[in-house]
Amino acid sequence: MNQPPDTAPVCLMGPSEIDAAIGALEARMESLQSRHSDVFALASAWAGEYDAIVAATPEQSRAGVEQRLQRIGIRWGVAKGARITGEIPAPKP
Repeated sequence: MNQPPDTAPVCLMGPSEIDAAIGALEARMESLQSRHSDVFALASAWAGEYDAIVAATPEQSRAGVEQRLQRIGIRWGVAKGARITGEIPAPKP
């Protein structure tokens, strides 16, 4: 392995571990927001969590995981994207 000496090898997570990590991040977002004084500090904390989860995600699952994490970031105002605040009606059969 050709990794820099200060970088620990990353263990890849399985689907249930990924779901648990994303759920744990979502559950911690309120706490992260209360501990950080401004949106930039919150965004930095979220980005660190995002990077750790993505790094431990197998390549074939990465796109979906990044989308899920992006939606969390959008909801908390730390990622670029539009929030939808109204209901979207279901299509009629």
